[in-house]
This record gives sequence, C-alpha cells and structure tokens, in this order.
Amino acid sequence: MCAMSCMSSVGAGPPAVCVSGRCFLDYPALDDHCASDSDCEVLPKLATSVAANGCRLACGEYVPANRHAAGVVTYLYQEPSASGTCQASCVDPIPDAVCRSGRCALADAVAFDVTGVTASPPTITGPLPAVDVQSVVFRNAAQLDHCAEQPRRLRRQTSFDFTLEFVIGADGLVAEVDTQTIVHRFPDIAACISTEVRRWPFARPSGRRTVQVSYPLSLAFVMH
Repeated sequence: MCAMSCMSSVGAGPPAVCVSGRCFLDYPALDDHCASDSDCEVLPKLATSVAANGCRLACGEYVPANRHAAGVVTYLYQEPSASGTCQASCVDPIPDAVCRSGRCALADAVAFDVTGVTASPPTITGPLPAVDVQSVVFRNAAQLDHCAEQPRRLRRQTSFDFTLEFVIGADGLVAEVDTQTIVHRFPDIAACISTEVRRWPFARPSGRRTVQVSYPLSLAFVMH
C-alpha cells in the first residue's frame, strides 16, 4: 500500500498518485492557453491504472497543453517511475496539436496524398556518375504521387522536406532504403516510398561496388 507521504514525497516537483499500491509521479494541472499552434504540445496520457504488462500510459490517448507547461513534465511519460514499462508503439508517433479559440487541442485527423516531388542535388558516394543517379530519380519520381497517408491527427500542411537515403547494389538495383527522416511523421507514405524506390533500376556501378545516395526531396501534399 502507498505511504501517506506519497503525495508530498516529490517535494516541489510534479505530484504523485497511488496506483495499484505504488506511488507514481503524475502530470500537474497543465495550462492549455495559447496564441498560435506553435504554443501547443501533446503528451501521452497517464492512466489511473497499470496494465498487465506494467504500462501506465493510456495508449492512443493524449493530452494537449501549452508548450511551456508540457515542457516541464515531458520526461514523465518516458520515465519508468511514472509510466512503467511501455512498448514504443504506445506513444509513437505522438499526434500534433493546434490552437483553437485560445486553447490547445488535438489536431483533426486528416489524410494526405502526395501530388508532386521536387528533388535537390544529391550527395553520392561511390563509383556512379551523379547524372546517372539523377536521371533515374527524375524519370521515376512521379511514381510517388500515388503514395497516401491514412487519416491521422497531424497539423495541416501542404509540403514536407526530408532526405531519402538509399544504397545501389553492384547489380544496379536498390539494396537498402532509409526513410527515417519521414517515417515517424508519415509512416504510410514512408513505406510507399521505400517500396517504389526499390523498383528503380540504376546503371551498374563500376568495379561492382555499392553506391550510397543521400537525396533531399520535397513532397507536395493535398489534404482530405
């Protein structure tokens, strides 16, 4: 059972609650006043019970708050003494927040379709001329236009910049694709891009060596 000092044991820090006979740190009352979307942040919701796997987060539920207020306790959902042991999928990716009538709120769920791709000059490491890589990307980039994201609580936007990393094997086929700079925000689009890029045929590098490519891309979106 929790000691009577549970609520005061954390001193001037965040409050504590007694859950299943244990003292857990808890979010204080979070200010949600805002003047713009940039004032707001989202925290995973702390549940009032502990799941069978020891997790205290209410997976899939979130708390919108003022960025300053949330920043003071952001670490709590990552701290086992407060949240228990939770799977990464329980909080990743965290949805976005918007400012509505002076209060922070979860963004509406919207879906995105890619409508265009703009490529900047790539960084290429290996025995393959830049023109050979760029010509293939320019010729095939339109294939990414059908990539779409399922409805998610994301702040509305019309474009997204990221860096596509991939490796061209000795046979000219794409051996590896890394979309880490986009996957946490748009997992469906990232998976679609990875699938399409693996189909792009490049020239065989000289000496049967591999080539690493870092390609800055900008995706244009239409929102539903």
